[in-house]
Amino acid sequence: MKKFLLLLVGCAVSFFTFSQVTSLEFVSKKTSGDKATVYFDVVGIKDSKHADAILKSFLNNSNIEWGRYYESSAYKDRFQLITNHNITAHDILDILISHGTDFDYTSVARNGVVEKDAKDTNKANLNFKRTEIQESGFPKYVDTGNPTEDEKIYVEKKKQWILENPEKYEQMLNELDN
Repeated sequence: MKKFLLLLVGCAVSFFTFSQVTSLEFVSKKTSGDKATVYFDVVGIKDSKHADAILKSFLNNSNIEWGRYYESSAYKDRFQLITNHNITAHDILDILISHGTDFDYTSVARNGVVEKDAKDTNKANLNFKRTEIQESGFPKYVDTGNPTEDEKIYVEKKKQWILENPEKYEQMLNELDN
């Protein structure tokens, strides 16, 4: 009996030591009095009927007053809900899971951490257009589809050109200032 209790206590300690409670928090939440408006992106929505079914489940919850589904400007499936303060992100997640979907964790913090969107990581590159330098022999940026490697190669070639042509480089910089 003593061994059994020891085993039981050991299992309980292990369970509580290694189990982790996930804290979920909406990144975009606007509070006004006793109401809150939350916005979150969802992954796994198949079509508009699927989205409507999820929205209907949300609206069946007495803690959700109003809601809508739409495609965000980033082309993500997004919900906007007006809720009272008695509903949590975990409650919303339970509804999403029941429909075979999940949060896009770029819009919901998990344990205080918001995942970076792959598109956001390269956002500077999305709207960035290189100006081609017309100086003879100056290296040209070659886009092979691998931006990290392409940038690395371009920077190395540019450094080499500058080392070999310091006067031309100085002249180019002076022309930019004028």
